[in-house]
Amino acid sequence: MRSMEASNGEDKWVDQFKDVIRYILGNYIVIEDIDDSILIKTQKIPPYPKREKQIEWEISKEKIQEYFHELERMNIPQESETVLYHDNFYETIVQIPSKNSLLFSDLWQIERDPLKVEDNLNSVTYELGKPSDPYILYMLKVFYEKGISQKFLNSIVIRRHLTRYQNNDFFYVIWKILPVKYTVRVHSQRTKSLSQFEKLSEYFLFTVSYNLDIPLIKVRTFEDIYQVQKFKLLTRGDIQNIEPPRRRYIPDLLYHYQLAIASDNPILQFLSFYHIIEHFFEEVYQDEIVSLIQKEITKPDFSYRRIEDLRKLYAKLKRKIDAETSGKSELDALKLTLKKFVDLVDLKNILDTYDPLLSQYYMDNEVSFSRGNRIPWDGEPEKIYSKIAERIYKTRNAIVHSKNSYKATMRGEIKELPKYTPFKHDKDLQREIPLLRFIAEQIIINSAQPL
Repeated sequence: MRSMEASNGEDKWVDQFKDVIRYILGNYIVIEDIDDSILIKTQKIPPYPKREKQIEWEISKEKIQEYFHELERMNIPQESETVLYHDNFYETIVQIPSKNSLLFSDLWQIERDPLKVEDNLNSVTYELGKPSDPYILYMLKVFYEKGISQKFLNSIVIRRHLTRYQNNDFFYVIWKILPVKYTVRVHSQRTKSLSQFEKLSEYFLFTVSYNLDIPLIKVRTFEDIYQVQKFKLLTRGDIQNIEPPRRRYIPDLLYHYQLAIASDNPILQFLSFYHIIEHFFEEVYQDEIVSLIQKEITKPDFSYRRIEDLRKLYAKLKRKIDAETSGKSELDALKLTLKKFVDLVDLKNILDTYDPLLSQYYMDNEVSFSRGNRIPWDGEPEKIYSKIAERIYKTRNAIVHSKNSYKATMRGEIKELPKYTPFKHDKDLQREIPLLRFIAEQIIINSAQPL
């Protein structure tokens, strides 16, 4: 862990600030000292329109020194240069991995006023919005020290924003110029470790993503800022009514969830949601075997002295072990995971809310390229769980084993196994994504513990 190191003396902080601003804004500005402030003025550089007037911003040296003092308190973890934190505060960059981020009207509100959610029970406050001024200064310093501003900025953006936001605070103008639009901040009245802050921020981002259907990804390095993608909207709530997270989610599941909703690639979406379900396979399958042993040895007619009883127990365990070897255990584990975490009534209701025709589609149609089973929503729960599991598992296999494969049937015939062909089957696969997503969401929520 390393700490921010400020220049020796507060005057040097002011000098360093001026150097950074000159580096970022180049010939578009000049800087003058005026007593206790510095004055930043725009310069008219061709083809700068002659009718546009010179713009000025005055910044007090005290404010600059205050921000450097704040940065001096911060720690930066070696594995993530975008994180600033101390015992009671945490801030890091959040990006929306979508080239269509302007479609999210809720984010326009966040740009004006940060989303602020208070958790009075745990003495924690969460914020999502424009980076804090000290964080903006930190980004400027990093760009200056690494010499990477040209990768993120261009002269057209600088000139346009300097004139467009001339009536705003200077740090606001800089924020509009920079490629980073949002940070997540966590304030705690109690001392917390970096690990605790990381988890709390993940819980909060999941809560926002779940309610607004906005993928929010924490960026670990400044080089990762432009890794963006598209996705489809599924808004559940509004920004005014976001509550603080109430559950302690499993971090690995949240990473797969964010990756899935951030993507417009149906294969990546499907497999990311599948990884959430798959997380519990070993646990539920082992629980099933333990339960089988427990039931057998506690029967009133079971005796460990009778060889016949032990052989029956061995035969049942062998069937389970053979199923695992043949791959059948994964299908069994998938079904057990669904039964443990997924409520069928809730699942069908959310499918009908999302698209009134979707549950009927799953009932009437197999998956064309995988022969995934129809889902009999009007059947017994056990049968519904089985058919959902088979539909998902066969589709997953067709994607993962998308090569020419053949299998001998009981009659000795050679049968080609189903496979997924990119582009050709994209539309059909896309129809399976809502089913996977809503199952994954139930698993994330129902496997969580109270916070």
